Amino acid sequence: MKQPPSFFTSVRLDAVDSVKAIAIIAIIVGHTPHAHDIPFLHSVVNSFHVPAFFIIAGFFIHDLPFRQALPKYASRYLWPYAVTCLLLLICDVSITIIKGGDFAHTALESVVKSLWGSGFCADELLFGYIPHVGAIWFLLALFWAELFFSSSLSRFGLLPTALLSVTLYCAGLMAAQAIFLPWSLLPAASATLLMLVGLLIRRYDLLAKAYYLNRWLWVAIAAICVANIVFNQPVSMVLNRMGFNIIGLFCCIAETVGLICLCHRLDIRFKWLGQNTLYILCAHLLTLHVLPLHLESYSPHAIFLICLPINLALSLSVAWLMKRFNILRCPFANTQSGK
Repeated sequence: MKQPPSFFTSVRLDAVDSVKAIAIIAIIVGHTPHAHDIPFLHSVVNSFHVPAFFIIAGFFIHDLPFRQALPKYASRYLWPYAVTCLLLLICDVSITIIKGGDFAHTALESVVKSLWGSGFCADELLFGYIPHVGAIWFLLALFWAELFFSSSLSRFGLLPTALLSVTLYCAGLMAAQAIFLPWSLLPAASATLLMLVGLLIRRYDLLAKAYYLNRWLWVAIAAICVANIVFNQPVSMVLNRMGFNIIGLFCCIAETVGLICLCHRLDIRFKWLGQNTLYILCAHLLTLHVLPLHLESYSPHAIFLICLPINLALSLSVAWLMKRFNILRCPFANTQSGK
């Protein structure tokens, strides 16, 4: 039997990178046209993919004074957000010009949704009618959550930070029933709780303990996760509707931990994919524009099967190219502040 993992003895872990790779691929799969028409697929990918990134971010969070945390996380997340939004604006305007549309209106809408920074539209909520920026909201939520958590740890310590995280989580859940706030502040409020979970997993070495958990207990946990998927109760970070589904919250944590242990046990390695999820996400948002959507003569399942390999190939190819030129790296970043 493979020896238990010495988790967190180095900055990066192959198993953690592999789970990040699985999560980003799940995001791409979930954004493929007609993914909603595949039974249970939407529930499967949404049950863990985005929460996994916030939990894993908690593994590596450090306490930093606000004056150090702000430039660090701004360069890590806000710069790539701005660059990606600019590329999306250029792409949107170019497509509009080719189609003979009103490119000025398209440009204005792109600017508004980039500045507002919400990942979803919900017309029944206050401010929910403002155009959404798409999956890049994730970077804004990471920025706010890591900035709060890191500076709060530095200022107050773990217990007050934990209490503040739970308070933010509950306040965000209630606010999300009536209003959409800009800059993905509400998802960031929920993300702080997941980061707390990740920090506790690291601090108490719970991954190593989970690795040796009784297999029948893992079977029972897996059964709960499957039931959650079957009854279509996934966590929704972008809508910030997760806390009223306590089982869904439990499942996203259990699936993340279980996948890390499984990847370690089976020696599954997707190192490049896991270490370049930022580039893959940004490339994926750009390449969504060129997927073959005019396939009306095909069934929804056929369209999904046609688009999925194209979606994956384009996303990974463009990500490799973007990484090759390192265009998402902030030129003003302190090279000593990275992970």
